[in-house]
Amino acid sequence: MDRATLEVFAETIEHLLNARARVRPPADRSYAELLERAIRKVDEIAPLNVSRRAQDAADGLGLGDLRRFCWFCSPLSKHKVQRKRLFVWEHYEPVTQMRSAIERLEPPRGPAEIVAILERTKIVWIHRDEDDSLNEKDLKSVRPDAASAYRSADIHLVHQWDECTTSICQGHGRYQRRPL
Repeated sequence: MDRATLEVFAETIEHLLNARARVRPPADRSYAELLERAIRKVDEIAPLNVSRRAQDAADGLGLGDLRRFCWFCSPLSKHKVQRKRLFVWEHYEPVTQMRSAIERLEPPRGPAEIVAILERTKIVWIHRDEDDSLNEKDLKSVRPDAASAYRSADIHLVHQWDECTTSICQGHGRYQRRPL
């Protein structure tokens, strides 16, 4: 991932943490939401992988490599199962888990400690059924070991993480392919 961009995210998150400490309820909830959103948006520069089941479904629909698409892509949003998206943009390590790790950092914390947590961000396109499996096993928002959680949910990744890049996004052209 682009270290300079991660540092900007970390500085923003540090600012949100400091600002939240100065406000009273219920305004502090707004800062908690902003913090989670900032962490979630790191996905735009994170490595992107795909599960075997999701890729097989994409191939069957003539979509090709799912890593060409970002979460916002309309080519993927039209494929649904019972009105839910067939393909799920999954944070390999849940955002809530990363937020908790960041919130546990003791002040004075700096961007370097936050960057160390943000560097763990990875994204996987998974199939709706795989997402349901993670939910059924209570692995959706807390998974201390993502690889074990994926094995438990029978989710198999197509690529090794060192082969992955950020989203190429050919759906609407917003993203450009960038090596990690």
